Amino acid sequence: MKDIKINVRNIDEKFKEGLESTVYYYNDKELYDTPVLYKRYKSIEYIKDYYGDISNNIFENKHNKLLMISNLNCFKDEVKILDSGFEKNKFSGYTMIKSDLKPIKSTAWVNNKYNKRYLKPNKEELSIEEKIKYLKLIRNKIEKLNKNNIYIGNFNYDNFLVSDDINELKLCDLDNFKIGNYDFDSKTDSVKKFENVFMNDSEAMKGIDSYCFNIFTLAILYDKSNFTILRNLDDIELPSALESIENDKILESVKKLDKTYNPKFLIDKFR
Repeated sequence: MKDIKINVRNIDEKFKEGLESTVYYYNDKELYDTPVLYKRYKSIEYIKDYYGDISNNIFENKHNKLLMISNLNCFKDEVKILDSGFEKNKFSGYTMIKSDLKPIKSTAWVNNKYNKRYLKPNKEELSIEEKIKYLKLIRNKIEKLNKNNIYIGNFNYDNFLVSDDINELKLCDLDNFKIGNYDFDSKTDSVKKFENVFMNDSEAMKGIDSYCFNIFTLAILYDKSNFTILRNLDDIELPSALESIENDKILESVKKLDKTYNPKFLIDKFR
């Protein structure tokens, strides 16, 4: 990875807009001979307006993580990050290879007075078997990353790009992962809830992905958002595909979420 000066004349049409950044096509024939995207961060003021508790060091944190990602073998099968981008001598984002894979749904940002988000299907509704296959691919990624002291935290549809046959899956939004001593930059409600219980227990914090992924698993199987599942967690029952005595215990542990929490995965006990 190298530092490059972003030429604004090479910034092309918008590819996707999120809460903390906008992704554009980036055409610089002198640097790249393959389709490239440029993730351009929004201002710290804009991000704080939405999240509220964002650190003033968010961009320094992200830059440090990008440097680590480029040297970590466990990221070699994920979306390929290319270079750190600078505008007016300030770190402004990064370039990456455009993948042909797509999320099964997109969490689209609607730029209206209500600033609402909505789920936009990219693929036809998946069967239960396809959803389980998809979730197991993510589960494998979690295991690999967690062994390297890396945590996903934000289990959002947009963060997982998958092939049409659901045989290949790549992670993106890598700059928001917790990597070593560099924390998540924007935290979901699931992350915040887990941290509120275990923030002072570094060993227990290693279970954060299991908790957030179990919430995401329920969201996928019930076709709901993580927020909806979390808000109604006490009333949630196991989907029929996950019914087992072991999963009853795991779900109860997720609902209770206290010092007795056991970081296991609902997806491991699929019927």
